[in-house]
Amino acid sequence: KQLKALTRITDLFVAGAGRYSTRQTELFDEVFKTIVGVIETKTRIRLAQHLATDRRAPPTIVRAFAFDDNADVAGPVLSQSAVLGESDLVASASTRSQGHLYAIAQRQTLSEVLTDILIRRGERIVLHAVAKNAGARISDRSFRDLILKSSDDPELALHVGSRRDIPRH
Repeated sequence: KQLKALTRITDLFVAGAGRYSTRQTELFDEVFKTIVGVIETKTRIRLAQHLATDRRAPPTIVRAFAFDDNADVAGPVLSQSAVLGESDLVASASTRSQGHLYAIAQRQTLSEVLTDILIRRGERIVLHAVAKNAGARISDRSFRDLILKSSDDPELALHVGSRRDIPRH
């Protein structure tokens, strides 16, 4: 019932997103904040999956999911949502769990700022995801860090060595 109610409210918002006044949008935001705060985890996960690929999804609810402590809730929006900005992703990558970092590492494109954080904070699975991600821009410093971290991880060394953007030096 919670998922149906929240999905209907979300669909209503998306259907008229371009026509709502600032006050109406703020009202939707308040409704989303209230409902998201009380729904169970499995419902939040399903709704996050539903909203992750919708470019018109309500920003408030997408951000709420992105900063959810449960990586299963945050994962879909962190890895796919175009609603999240660079600052949202940087904040999440700087403070959240390895599950959150792994989800961010799955994005189609990653800036150098994000990859620097992911490589600095990430554990093995995150490092592998970044190294395999062709859309990740990696700074010289982070390449150096990846090479150092791959000294005892042959699989990571293979991923790093397979990248097309390895600096010549």
